[in-house]
Amino acid sequence: MYSHYSTYQKLGFALAQEIANWYIECWFSTGKDELVLQLRSSKGVKQIVFSFFKGELFILWDVQWRNFGNRCIKWFIETDNEKIIGVQAIENERAIRIELENKGDILIKGFGIYGNILYFETNALTQHFRQHLRGDNSVQLADYTVSREWISSVLTEENQFGQAIKYTFKALNKIPETSFYSLTAKEQNLWLAEQSKLLLKKYLHFENGNWHLIDSATDYNVETQKFLKFARAEEWRTNNLRSLNKRLEQKQKLVLEYQKQITNASNPRNYKQQADLLLIYMPVISENTQRIQLEDPLSSVLISIKVNPKLNAQQNAEKLYKKAKNEHLEFAQLAKKEINAKDEIEAIKKSIIEIENGEVKRINSVKKTDNIQIAKPYKLVLIENTEIWIGKGAVQNDAMLKLAHKQDLWLHARGVAGSHVIIRSMGKQISRKLLESAAKLAVENSKAKNHTLVPVIYTQRKYVSKPKNAPAGMVKVLKEEVIDIQND
Repeated sequence: MYSHYSTYQKLGFALAQEIANWYIECWFSTGKDELVLQLRSSKGVKQIVFSFFKGELFILWDVQWRNFGNRCIKWFIETDNEKIIGVQAIENERAIRIELENKGDILIKGFGIYGNILYFETNALTQHFRQHLRGDNSVQLADYTVSREWISSVLTEENQFGQAIKYTFKALNKIPETSFYSLTAKEQNLWLAEQSKLLLKKYLHFENGNWHLIDSATDYNVETQKFLKFARAEEWRTNNLRSLNKRLEQKQKLVLEYQKQITNASNPRNYKQQADLLLIYMPVISENTQRIQLEDPLSSVLISIKVNPKLNAQQNAEKLYKKAKNEHLEFAQLAKKEINAKDEIEAIKKSIIEIENGEVKRINSVKKTDNIQIAKPYKLVLIENTEIWIGKGAVQNDAMLKLAHKQDLWLHARGVAGSHVIIRSMGKQISRKLLESAAKLAVENSKAKNHTLVPVIYTQRKYVSKPKNAPAGMVKVLKEEVIDIQND
């Protein structure tokens, strides 16, 4: 609805037909931008909804019933049980006055973004709904009489009201010519009054950047509700897409950071090796430095080591040895975080596609998955107090590989499709019996489960890599050993 005085003239008349001689049961807000007037009479009960949306005040009736919920707030309590004795639109103004039986008045002020609903008791302002509009604290009811002058100064093409007139009358194909703006204020009033006779016969409705004329109050009410439903859905869609795309970008950056950290954590020059080098070169290491480069005696390669300048070489080495104990846990946690972030990226992408395709009208915001239990990519078996992981499928095999420590043992039935199996040994020596048990699990979860004799390859996880662009489940093994399993 376009905030034009002619629409308010019609609305005032329509409201008078709807609510005159009805009793106010209560006023309550359902949110900061919607106020509900609930009425009763011998005919029953009804609600009038005043909705502030996108800089406009929309007045609706015959709408879906609003229930008074936990978040609702009562307003203008002094008007409860008051009888409405009259409803009048303020002439040539975007305002409607509701007169109550016992010297009270409600002023509906539809001034675009400055629209508000105010309660006056004995002509004194008592309360107003949109309290952030502090300028309304000084509003005088006497300023809103039923009859008042419309224009007291000359309109120009430059001033705001003059531009509004130009676009408003476009709906009637009666755009004022340039000469209109050279008339006197009185002459302009006469022209506008003549055109307004046509305009006041219809409701002026604003939609999709254009003005439309609507014949009846019922049509206005229906069209306005349709417009609000569409506009709010579009606003929700825009806001959610913006939020989802922002979250998608954040998660994608997070995955890149996790991958960088995983690469660093899986670097063969681990904390233990760095600590060993610090002790070897301890006599020649100078203090008060943040990073030093030491040559590895075995490979003759210079290794860059970050140290605490406030600690000596031995203290820095002890710190690195402590980190080395938790290095495998850090790697596993980073891999798990990467998987969780990727899962959330897929969920966000799916939500974006659904919203763009109009497949959903409302969805809950995508929840963070950091605290949600994500299904593990493996089945867990415990043998000799050691965890054995069995991949659930090709995609899950890849995910499980990222979670494994580089010194865990990796097994697979040779030459056939099947699940990857991980023995969580973390570099510790394991028994032959444990190795055979894990190899049997690899056979049982492969295409060779019905074969009599099945060779199973095994190696440390660090010798298993994922080729670029390789299908799910496919890996490259740089070094392997074989154990033959007799299948019962």
